[in-house]
Amino acid sequence: MRRIAIWAGALILGGAALAAYHYHDAARPWVEANLPVWLGGARAAHFIIVSGNIEAHESVVSFRSVQSRIIELPFDEGARVKAGTLLARVDDADYKQQVVIAQANLNAQMKQLDVAEQNVEATRKTVTSDEADVALKQLEYTRAQTLLTKGAGTVDARDIAQTAYKQSAAALERDKALEASADRSVALAIANIESARAALKMAQITLGYTTLKAPFDGVILVRQAELGEVVSPGAAIVTLADIGHVWLRAYVNEPDIGKIRLGERATVTTDSYPGKEYPGRISCEWERGTMEVLVSTPVTRSELMVGKIAPYVLIGMLDAAFCLAIAVFWFAAPFRGGVFTLFVTTLLFLIVVLGVGYFISASIRSQIGASQIALLVTMLPTTLLSGFAFPIDQMPPPVQWVTYLVHSRYYMTILKAIFLKGSGLGDLIAPIAALTIYAIVIGILATRAFRKTLG
Repeated sequence: MRRIAIWAGALILGGAALAAYHYHDAARPWVEANLPVWLGGARAAHFIIVSGNIEAHESVVSFRSVQSRIIELPFDEGARVKAGTLLARVDDADYKQQVVIAQANLNAQMKQLDVAEQNVEATRKTVTSDEADVALKQLEYTRAQTLLTKGAGTVDARDIAQTAYKQSAAALERDKALEASADRSVALAIANIESARAALKMAQITLGYTTLKAPFDGVILVRQAELGEVVSPGAAIVTLADIGHVWLRAYVNEPDIGKIRLGERATVTTDSYPGKEYPGRISCEWERGTMEVLVSTPVTRSELMVGKIAPYVLIGMLDAAFCLAIAVFWFAAPFRGGVFTLFVTTLLFLIVVLGVGYFISASIRSQIGASQIALLVTMLPTTLLSGFAFPIDQMPPPVQWVTYLVHSRYYMTILKAIFLKGSGLGDLIAPIAALTIYAIVIGILATRAFRKTLG
């Protein structure tokens, strides 16, 4: 009973900690209104004065793959533009001429294909005529040979018929070779047409590069080029600020640092617009702009997750190799299984663990809060409910059922089987399947938890 009470108390405390963190924003007004200051009640001041900068993502917009003179530059610094708005245009006469040349080359190649197809048709008719002529010459030769055998013909007549037959057969072989060559000419003409079409498409794409459009809604901060200036590929034309993704980089006075908490909601007012309020959240990583940079990238959520956890997978595998070497060569631990099996299952376990961490960090923007929740849902279950510290078969049945939800339980089973029994992948299908399901579910949840917005 005492052991059951300990387990029940641990679960209750864990649930209480989760509930306290989840509902701390909703309960804060009551706490501040009813408890004294030293217990977390109302502070002497509900605001602090900070200085800082309003910052936004800045993109330097430039022409790509073209070099020409700017003939249109409609906006000045400070102008607001919409996505797709024309920012600049260069002289495109040369690039239009390249499109005309590419189109003419395509037309010529198509005419060449028509000529090649006509040659194929002509050679086929020639081969048909040659086949009829060969049949006739063979018949005449056979008749001359028969007459000579019966004494009614001459050797000269037989030899003339034989020579004519051979000449006709040689002409047939020649024309068949010409027919094959004509077929190859058609294939070559088709390939030339595809090449000409690709060249035309490339010329049209390059022509499109002569116009520079805004990639997003924003404000022109700097105009680096002037009308009539000759620009090179990659040369900066304008610097565009993405006003849809802004943040306040504030510098807090040292006496006020104790009045704020990471993850705490905040309302910002400014002297310029005293009646306007800007809601936000105090954050370290988000304030540094790391997440804003990730949000503004064109990668998908799944690609972002893979990029985030891939370095740690490599570090984890190196740690696993180091631990294996220490266990075997320093502590002389028995290792009867295969290294390949160990590292495959370790890789799967690392994907699950890092997926859980990514899911928590994507769901909770506060660094401290994410660390506390990660400690609660990973370290404690791994220590208490995986079989690492206490044998699972000696736990109360309800707690044993709970252990099936702990991913570390399956990895502990795999480690014991590999080290002590020498089990291979075929012997570990059940725990590997459980970790695989865990990895898929956590991957889906983690991908959906991260939103490419700043709200």
